[in-house]
Amino acid sequence: MDYQLKPLVERAKAGDNEAVAEILERVKPLMLSSISKCHSVIMDDEDLYQEAAIEVICSIKDFDDERNVPFLVFLKKRIFYRLKNLTRCERQSLSLDQPIGDGASTLADIIPDARPSVENIVQTEQQHRHLCMAMAALTPKQRRVLKMHYLQGMSMADVSRKDGLHYQAVIKLKERALKNMRIFMEDDI
Repeated sequence: MDYQLKPLVERAKAGDNEAVAEILERVKPLMLSSISKCHSVIMDDEDLYQEAAIEVICSIKDFDDERNVPFLVFLKKRIFYRLKNLTRCERQSLSLDQPIGDGASTLADIIPDARPSVENIVQTEQQHRHLCMAMAALTPKQRRVLKMHYLQGMSMADVSRKDGLHYQAVIKLKERALKNMRIFMEDDI
């Protein structure tokens, strides 16, 4: 495959240092373009340029003409990803103790706590106790219908088949059970 810089690449692969220097000079705009895309906080542009030059030299050795990929395409990807890998771990990290705004509060102060409050836990436990007491006040048939329908996820038709009751009887048992529980819960509160 013919491509731009083919004679220089062949000479450089053979060990000609002048060919390597010529390639470095010709691909300098490519290296500078890649450097401008990879901003670095730690490394300055001169260090990134040196890294790009090292990658050019390594790419000359690794380039395989048999793959039918032009050298500049091969080189562009190699330089870009080498620089990207060098600069990707430089993201600024934030501390939750870092002051924000006027300095009186921190990030930790404004992040909501996902855990339930103590008041919510106590209230939920009280509601659970009231519900258990209301269930205990029901007849065994009413309790059984509610458990199968709400806890086991059975349809009313399935409950009626399982208990051998008429569908309307199961519906009425459920309605009476819910009415009795509502009355018990209102009286208890």
